Amino acid sequence: MTTLPANVVLKHIRTLVTAQTSDRLPDGQLLRRYTSERDEAAFGELVRRHGPLVLGVCRRVLHNLHDAEDAFQATFLVLARKAGSVRPRHMVANWLHGVAHRTALKSRVAAAKCQQREGEAVDMSATKPDNAILWSDLKSVLDEEIQRLPTRYRAAFVLCHIEGKSNDEAARQLGCSKGTIGSRLSRARERLRARLTKRGITLSTTAFVAAVTEQTASATVPSALAATILKAALTVVAGGAATGIVSTQVITLMEGVLRAMFITKLKIAASVVLALGLVVGASLTGYGALSARPTQDNTPDGPQTKERPKADDFEERRAAIELQRTLLPLMEKRLAAAKIHAKMEEFLAGRIMVDAFLEASQNLLKAQQEMSDKPIDRLKMLEMQFERMRILQQILEARFKAGKASTIEVAQARYYR
Repeated sequence: MTTLPANVVLKHIRTLVTAQTSDRLPDGQLLRRYTSERDEAAFGELVRRHGPLVLGVCRRVLHNLHDAEDAFQATFLVLARKAGSVRPRHMVANWLHGVAHRTALKSRVAAAKCQQREGEAVDMSATKPDNAILWSDLKSVLDEEIQRLPTRYRAAFVLCHIEGKSNDEAARQLGCSKGTIGSRLSRARERLRARLTKRGITLSTTAFVAAVTEQTASATVPSALAATILKAALTVVAGGAATGIVSTQVITLMEGVLRAMFITKLKIAASVVLALGLVVGASLTGYGALSARPTQDNTPDGPQTKERPKADDFEERRAAIELQRTLLPLMEKRLAAAKIHAKMEEFLAGRIMVDAFLEASQNLLKAQQEMSDKPIDRLKMLEMQFERMRILQQILEARFKAGKASTIEVAQARYYR
């Protein structure tokens, strides 16, 4: 009879005890244990709890099971790398739904490019029954519309209607009452139904929820897939390369999502700083204009009487209000034009034409120039515009050589440059 070393036995017992303890912990504590202690059992429990949610999202967006499993693995590798940035911690399911949707969309764009290169085009709608076509139409936009819900509605919807938790469980996890969860679910369903109706998908609320729950419940994560992602996640976090554990496509997909998340964070930070700067500047300007008018001297003799405001006072106030009215639309225009990087990504992915990107770039230049009177600043803005047009022209010329762009598009880029 073989005798195992005492340290191996103790390690095995410790693992079993930790796993049983993790099973009872809420998501926030599991995330904290993983980020602070690199607890393998805590991450494994997160995969077990939310794996069906992630796999369900990937299957709804992607038509290929292999691509869906790659997106599933990439999503949890992103969680392994960015677990510390999940805020609030108890909304892990909500966070994972968004990352899974983004990852699946990136995978779908990559697959479409690959099929376009290989000349593959398969029309499956002709061989599908009507109910299958309806579900295909629904699942292609379902998670996109869920992501457009306000956070408080989306968190409740994901927990109850996608992960199948009761209203009581969702209330405990989100820190609110059961009645609040019920009202949020009702509003989320109504918003989703209204938005789907605008897209031409008419489905009752009950049938809609049943379809979502059924598809997620059937997305059982194979034990081998869960074990693979757990091993790969711990390897990546430890600083190692998971190339031998998961495929190159998974690693590429993970890196693309991480890069997109970083760019999005920079955009949000820049927009917030810009918005605050413009609002504070407008307020200070208005306040300065109002406070610059002379104050009334109080006479010590006799009762004090209020003097009627002079015409100049009204003019100053009107000028301050007009200044704010001028700045606010300019701020909105600048914030809208600041999405130029997102427009470039959409153009590269083939979701918008070159005209839309050129218009966004011109709007950005115009808004920047309207916000500054200094010639040196305007010159820098023109240089940035010139650089954007140079890059765009290079992209279109390369596409033209490959037969994927027209001469009109190339001519447009050269004209704007």
